[in-house]
Amino acid sequence: MKISSGLFENAVFQRNAKDVCDQIIEGSASYDGELLVTVSKNKKPLSKFKDLECGYCKKGNIRGKIEGIPVGGPYLIELSLVSEKGKVLDTLKFKDVMVGDLWLLGGQSNMEGVGNLADALPPIDEVKAYYMNNVWKPAEDPIHNLWQAAAPVHGGNPAAKAAPRRVKGVGPGVAFGQDMYKRTKVPQGLISCAHGGTKMTQWDPELKKLGDKSLYGAMYNRLQRLGGKVAGMIWYQGCSDANAADAALFTERMLTFIKEVRKDTGNATLPIVMVQISRVCDPSASDECWTSIREQQRLLPEKVKNILTVPAIDLDLDDLIHISGEDQHVLGKRMASAMAVLKGIQKKKELPPIKLKSIKVGTDKLCGNPTVTVTFANVAGKLEASDRPAGFSLRDSRIFKTEVANDYVVLHITAASVRDLSRELMYYGYGINPYCNIRDSEERPLPAFGPVPLGNGKCSLTRFVQNASRYLCLRRI
Repeated sequence: MKISSGLFENAVFQRNAKDVCDQIIEGSASYDGELLVTVSKNKKPLSKFKDLECGYCKKGNIRGKIEGIPVGGPYLIELSLVSEKGKVLDTLKFKDVMVGDLWLLGGQSNMEGVGNLADALPPIDEVKAYYMNNVWKPAEDPIHNLWQAAAPVHGGNPAAKAAPRRVKGVGPGVAFGQDMYKRTKVPQGLISCAHGGTKMTQWDPELKKLGDKSLYGAMYNRLQRLGGKVAGMIWYQGCSDANAADAALFTERMLTFIKEVRKDTGNATLPIVMVQISRVCDPSASDECWTSIREQQRLLPEKVKNILTVPAIDLDLDDLIHISGEDQHVLGKRMASAMAVLKGIQKKKELPPIKLKSIKVGTDKLCGNPTVTVTFANVAGKLEASDRPAGFSLRDSRIFKTEVANDYVVLHITAASVRDLSRELMYYGYGINPYCNIRDSEERPLPAFGPVPLGNGKCSLTRFVQNASRYLCLRRI
């Protein structure tokens, strides 16, 4: 008897709305018969889970469902194949199985993890990862072991026993999982699917038909192997699309991707937390293209429900493009906070990521110079800066003073009059490597944004203005 999907040692089953599992299992066997399951915890069978009928084997194909195991664990699951006369034909045992929440982890290198391994978090038993060689074990960076990946698209060798010597490998996944466990006290399972340097065209759902030879197909197959259900998805991608050919199509491709992921997980409102791409110090990168991707990511939650974008513009790097191992943990916690908002599982009232609310042009009563007041929503406490507030810029004019107070920022501009700002475009975090240091009292950063037109002196950020800002950005590419 062999189980090919749904049940593995050290696995995490996705809980349902009743906080119990509802797990389909499939496999094969040399004999036809009835499938029985016994579930034990601390060497004692659970009530009603002693030799419980859960499926069958017919013509060599096993089909079953294990349902009703409560959240928690670890459990020992014993499967027995029994003939019509009650003879046990075969038995399999699966140790350390848990019931909790599963998460898809997708995107490119900053999700794969390239932060310094010296900063890796120690693993905990309640947070596990489904590594790329299709093995479950406690989540410890690097959880994207591409060198052992079973799917050919990742270029690994499943037979490889020793990991290459590495100093890099920390991503946001482990911190995300551990923070979600702290919030829920429910076991967490991370399904590693990311691959560095990849574009949205490589994640195209149309390539699912290629199976493990495509990124989307490999992710889909891993999902199905684990039962087909997850609690949500975390996503970091866009750096490889920050070029003139791909940036203009980024939103369209993301919308298609999200639609298909939700279809393939059987959840039309699957919660997704994505990262607004951070900084890069590659001189060949385009300021305009990098800014365009960030702006599209900021606006994506306005176009599709149950998605939040988490900023990373303020985080440190460990190399030219990758977030540091230490700040990957910060990012993972930010993503967990956003996911808790989407899932409604906060222990205390938490706010979504900070959001641009309004922009108003005025005049300084003392000096007479134009000012721009930028107001934000979802500010916890008040806005602060560790040093002189930095990150704002205008296309043509100069900002000579930035004041931060409560939920707004006041910019003092060198333009001669308010009228001179009518054609001006404003940014926060423009370009490939901006310095942005404004956060709220809970260390949550402002999102990068722009270009946002100042227009006739007022900007309420209506849908028209938001769309206009996107197209103005793309015209610069």
